[in-house]
Order: sequence, then C-alpha cells, then structure tokens
Amino acid sequence: MQDSRIENVLLNISRTSCLPHSWTHPSNTKADYRSNLFKHSHLIRPSLSARTICQHTNMSDQKQAPADANVGWEGLKSDKGKEYRVKASDYDIAAKPAGEEANSVAASGPEFSNVTVDWTVGSSGAPSPDIQNKTGITWYKLENAEWYSPFQYKLTINCNDTYDYHFVDQEGDSYQLDVRQTAGSHSLEYRSSAPTIVSISGY
Repeated sequence: MQDSRIENVLLNISRTSCLPHSWTHPSNTKADYRSNLFKHSHLIRPSLSARTICQHTNMSDQKQAPADANVGWEGLKSDKGKEYRVKASDYDIAAKPAGEEANSVAASGPEFSNVTVDWTVGSSGAPSPDIQNKTGITWYKLENAEWYSPFQYKLTINCNDTYDYHFVDQEGDSYQLDVRQTAGSHSLEYRSSAPTIVSISGY
C-alpha cells in the first residue's frame, strides 16, 4: 500500500516536469522512480503536494530582482539614526536644488505639524478631506516592501503640494521625504518594529 502511494506521488510530481530529466524519462520503470525517491528523499517532504514541491524547488530560479531595483533611491538616516531610502517616480530625488534651497523644499501651502493619522501596514486610499487639505497628500499606501528590498516597509504617496514631509511611526522615529514636484508618486522604505504611521509634518 505504501509503495503504491509513493509511486503515485512520484508520477504526479513527474507530470509537473520540475525534477531532473533522468527522473522522469519515459523509459523509467516504477522501480526507477522508487530508487530516485529514496536516493533523493531530502528533496521531497511528504506534507507537500507535488505542485508545492515544484514551486519550492524552482523558487530560486524564478525569483530575480529587477535590474533597476535599486535605481533612483536616495539613502538617508532617520531621527534615530536608522537607514531608510526615498524615491520619486518622475524625477531624480537625489538631485537637490542648487543655491539657497539646496537643503530645503519650498511649500506652496502653509506649514503644518503633527497631523494625526493611523496608517497601518496593508492600508491604502485617500485620506480624509481634512487631512488632504492640511497635508496636500491625496493618496497613500503602506505595505510590506518587495521581497528584494533591503527594507521592511514601503510608504507611497501622491500629493498636490510640495513639502519637506516628516512621517513619524509608532516607535517615535521620523523619516523625511522631500517632495519637490507633484507629478507621479513618492516612496519611502524603512525598517521598524512598529511601522504604523501616526503623524505627519510638512515644512
């Protein structure tokens, strides 16, 4: 009974073509399948389905970071000295203005401080009209960063005003994001043990 079940598992796995060619060659007998199973049993976990085994085996081949994964990002440090990075979709965020505005962004709206929000990981959408009016942020998304990112979380915003934004998480750490153009989106990737964004300031 057990041999028969093992043979069926091997036959199901072979149909998915995820194993070496020598395992699944049409000339193989059931005895060949059994031999391969026991020789290479470390590749097969009984609790996994044939499809899951193939996905697990081929994961390293399928997942490759995009060639431009690190292009356009500017590395910065938070108020608590932790590394994070920022990016603008439509311009080079690292190319700072020259002259007197080299280290600042001119807000076209009034400055604001400590506007309370509750942006949890997995949340997104348009903030309330009151928050939009105060901050100029018309849409946000807070999510887990892509698997190839060196950071844990990614905050993306769209806005209709230019500000030097400061986002504060539940750790009390602050991350600066300079928005100099309103076109496109702006992103911030960071690490935190309490990533919920709880307040925003703009200068």
